[in-house]
Amino acid sequence: MRVIDLLALLADYNQNTAVQMQSGEVVANIATYELATVLDAPRLTLLPKAGGHPHRLWELRVLLDRPELRNRYVYLQTPTGPVPAFGFQQRAQALVVN
Repeated sequence: MRVIDLLALLADYNQNTAVQMQSGEVVANIATYELATVLDAPRLTLLPKAGGHPHRLWELRVLLDRPELRNRYVYLQTPTGPVPAFGFQQRAQALVVN
């Protein structure tokens, strides 16, 4: 999934909804992202953080909604390495990108 696809999927949700990510078997807060190009495919990897408060949806949109990031593929950092993001789940406490 590309950044622009993720932002389009999240557009209908309340902007104050918390957003987290699935990092292996653990749901973690999003710290920041890392940019890379692997085999000519531009990649944006979301990095987890331990503790703290989760980003709100509007904060994630501000972080990711830039023209140079929109066509990058979204990956999630796990303990075994980056894995592609395929969507998200709506859970009681937050939207979880997985």
